[in-house]
Amino acid sequence: DMVDRIEEAYRRIIGSDPPAAPQAQAPATTPEASNEVVIGNAPDPLSEPGAHLKFHRAAKGFTLHQIAVETKIGVAILEQLETEDFEALPAPAFVRGHVHQFARELKLPDAYEFAKFYLTKMQSGGQEEDE
Repeated sequence: DMVDRIEEAYRRIIGSDPPAAPQAQAPATTPEASNEVVIGNAPDPLSEPGAHLKFHRAAKGFTLHQIAVETKIGVAILEQLETEDFEALPAPAFVRGHVHQFARELKLPDAYEFAKFYLTKMQSGGQEEDE
């Protein structure tokens, strides 16, 4: 367990993803470690920003609790961000900050722009997420 924690700390410091060919890489952890299976490419950040966050979190092997500890954002809010539970989320100004922090913690490119995309979907009522 201690070795796993040390390796996790090392990955966080160094960065868990190699810079080359991110779409071709395998998940950074076994499905048992996070109880989530990552298959295929990331969901579109414009139409499915919550799923995009969840995909990258799971692909990097982080649990919601780990992200909560690092960002100081509650697990419930992180889960609401991933599921796009817009009615349960706080005011848009807070959501923008939370999404920005979440995306930065996952080392997503241009976390600020991603937060704006998320807010746009939130303010449109998220109608396109219904299937």
